Amino acid sequence: MKYLFTSPAPALQPFILRYYQVRGFTSESEPYKEFTLPNGLASLVFHFEEKIKVSNVEYNGEDIPQFYIFGQYTKPVFVRHTFGKADVFGVVFQPAAFHYFLGVPQQELTDKLIDVRDGLGREANEVLERMYTRPTFEARKAIADAFFLKRLRNTEYFENVVNRAVSEILSRHGNVQVKDLTEQFNVSRQHLNRMFLPKVGLNVKEFARTVRFNCALRALSTSKYSELKQVVEDFGFYDESHLVKEFDHFTGGRPSDFLRKENELAKFLMGV
Repeated sequence: MKYLFTSPAPALQPFILRYYQVRGFTSESEPYKEFTLPNGLASLVFHFEEKIKVSNVEYNGEDIPQFYIFGQYTKPVFVRHTFGKADVFGVVFQPAAFHYFLGVPQQELTDKLIDVRDGLGREANEVLERMYTRPTFEARKAIADAFFLKRLRNTEYFENVVNRAVSEILSRHGNVQVKDLTEQFNVSRQHLNRMFLPKVGLNVKEFARTVRFNCALRALSTSKYSELKQVVEDFGFYDESHLVKEFDHFTGGRPSDFLRKENELAKFLMGV
C-alpha cells in the first residue's frame, strides 16, 4: 500500500490535523488486513472501489459505508479490504475540533462508526461523487478544503478551558494528572469532564492516557529508544510492567509483537 498525507488549507489547520490517502491493490495472495490504534483523534473517511470490513467498533450494518465518521476508539480497530483496488481518503481532526463542523456530542461517537450520509444526505453524496471523478490526492484535498470551509461553524478558533487543557496534555505528552489540570484551570474534576466529553469523546484521564501511549509508541518506534526502560523514564510510566500492560490494552499484544510486525497503517495514523 502507498500512504500519503498533507496539511489542509491554512484557515482549517486549527481544526484539521491532516488529510491522508491509502492506495494499492489486494489479492488472494496479498490481502490487506491491518489495524489502527486509539490515537485521541476523530476522523472522517471516504473510501472508493472495493468494500471494507471493520471489526471491534460498533456499526449497524455489514459493509462499511463510503463516507463515515470514526469517533474516538478505546481499543484496536481491525480493517480488512476485500480483493481489488484500495482507495481511501481520510480527514483527521485536531483534538476537540470536530464539533466546529458537525454539532454531534463526541461521546455519542466513541467506539462507533457512523454513516455521514445519515446526517448530510445529498451534500455528502455530492462530495463523494466529486472525489470519485477527480481521484488525484491534490484534487481531493481541494474538494475537502472547500467542503470543510463551507461547514465551519465558527470563523475563528475560540480558546476555552477544554482547548487549553488539551494543549497542556499534548505539550506534556500525556504525562499529566487530572488534579494538576483542575488546579491550573480552577475547575472541579466533574466540571472539566462534563465540558471535555462532548468535545473530545473521552474523559480527561483517558485522553491523557491515550496521548501518552501514542507518544511512547512513536518514541519506541525510533532508533533513539532501544530499551523499554528509557521510555518508562521519559514518559512517566510506573515501571516496565506498567508500559507492557498499556501495550496490551491499546494493541492487544506486547511491545515486541507490535515492533516486529510492519503495522504500516497503525504507525501511519499515530496521534498528534
